[in-house]
Amino acid sequence: MNKWLISYTILVSLCSCRQLPYNFKRCDVTKPTFNDCLTRAIPEAIRLLKTPMRKLGLPSMHPLVIPAMSISSGPGVTGFEQNYTEFKTWGFTSMGCSQVKLDLEGKNMTMRCFTPQLRIETEYTFNGSMSVMPIYGNGSGTVILDKVRCFHTYEFEEYLKKGRRHFKVVNSSLDVNPGHVMYHFDNLFDGDQFLGDHINLVMNDNWREVYEGIKPLYEEGFTKVFQAIFNRLLERVAVDDIFINS
Repeated sequence: MNKWLISYTILVSLCSCRQLPYNFKRCDVTKPTFNDCLTRAIPEAIRLLKTPMRKLGLPSMHPLVIPAMSISSGPGVTGFEQNYTEFKTWGFTSMGCSQVKLDLEGKNMTMRCFTPQLRIETEYTFNGSMSVMPIYGNGSGTVILDKVRCFHTYEFEEYLKKGRRHFKVVNSSLDVNPGHVMYHFDNLFDGDQFLGDHINLVMNDNWREVYEGIKPLYEEGFTKVFQAIFNRLLERVAVDDIFINS
């Protein structure tokens, strides 16, 4: 490798993916309106992730894809083992926020956000019982969450990379609260139409109880994906290049 190529390679490694895309809004940390700016800027950035941003290593969030997740049987209406694959969620790119608070010194952030609807399409396997009724089957399922309120928390640690400050999310949580949920699962009871329709009806009549049983699973899955996406951005873009410091 000649000296020019070595120098070029070093330069690229030092400079590539150091800046936010031009259409990501940057907020001024010295302004009293800093958090108000973030409240607008973060949803705008998420909406741009309808398509992937490969230079930053950011995947599309339309849909948000979780390859697999499982939950063991619980009490009441969720007394059945649930396994999901190709868990795809549409709607996060329509998210808005009512409040974002970022404490750069304390290295934490909270976000109060909302989206009109989350639509989940997945492959499922169920086995167990719902209250006193058995439930089993595998196939395709759809879950629709309407009027969804989300509360995000993030905790960061700071580190130096090539002499520049970077943040990393070390802990995060997500609370997802819909105003209503609709469920439909095909091929329950190995395709028994009567029993399948009955269980779908029971789940929708008791949507709140069913959701409370699976809520931790959804939240854990979404939290892991959000944290991974956020960290991809933070790894590539230094803190001083994310914000303006006038």
